[in-house]
Amino acid sequence: MKKQKKNVITLAKLDIAGKAVDKIIPPEMAFMLFIDMDTYHDINPAKLAVLSALRRLSVNPNKKNRLRDFIIYTGKITNSDGSRLFSICLPQKVSTLITKLFFEALQPSYHLDWSQGVLIDFSPEPLARYFNGKIIVYTPPSSPNNWLPEELEDLKSWGIDWETRSVKGPDIEDLRDQFKPRRISYGYIPQASLPEKPLNGKHTLQDHQRLSEALDKILFPTGKSAMAISLVSPPFGYKRLRELCKNYLGITVQEDTLPGGYSGILRVGYVSTDAGGLPSAQVLIRIDRALPTQTKYVALAHEIGCHPELCVKKSLPQEEGSRE
Repeated sequence: MKKQKKNVITLAKLDIAGKAVDKIIPPEMAFMLFIDMDTYHDINPAKLAVLSALRRLSVNPNKKNRLRDFIIYTGKITNSDGSRLFSICLPQKVSTLITKLFFEALQPSYHLDWSQGVLIDFSPEPLARYFNGKIIVYTPPSSPNNWLPEELEDLKSWGIDWETRSVKGPDIEDLRDQFKPRRISYGYIPQASLPEKPLNGKHTLQDHQRLSEALDKILFPTGKSAMAISLVSPPFGYKRLRELCKNYLGITVQEDTLPGGYSGILRVGYVSTDAGGLPSAQVLIRIDRALPTQTKYVALAHEIGCHPELCVKKSLPQEEGSRE
């Protein structure tokens, strides 16, 4: 088994001010908290709030929770809408406990957005390291030992174990692995969550309701809150989603050349009556075969989202007085 490289190594050589030096290799992905800098102009209190969250973790009575080693990165980024954001980056697989500590520290002063993201996209800087109950604040190599910027001076009065260090960036060989293609790991789908396929591939409105509820359980196993969604691994890619359609949702997925620049098209077949007297119809989703696999996945997921229940209702006889 290949030994995994550590993201941080404390070097033997001290910096010019006599402080310890951590060689840091940034991870590819992170769990990111975002603060809108156009709304909140002063982000210095956010940095102190980050350290206060680490302070609470350092005194957690549960040893398993308390003994951890990870780095907090911060940086500024401009999103696709042109908004300027200040980002606080936690480990990608951060525990619910740690996430809660950061939200409790920051939300009294800031509105937060969050998501999983690629850390190397905007070159964030390491703010601090949490090491088994100790808070290590990163300062410039020339800064004296235990010197802190003014906005972080309160740390000195907290009565906890802390120190300052400087940072050495990664060497070229440390970054080579980050550019190798990675196999995506999808979340596990329990067999009990998989629905029974509609009889003869024909869908009634009752089937749509049942399949919608089953998809909710697969996609949102821990709930639909933004935090719950952000912490769950995606359950499938394009191939696995297509298999789910065929084997459990009773939806035919066909790759074809689509007109008019369409990525995907949903079609509901001829409506007939099943053995119980309920109107039913087959469902077909066509995906443009020329699309990259990731775009096919997005197109298929979109069409499945359109499928329950409105599309079928439009094809069924409407009750008198009802509206679409």
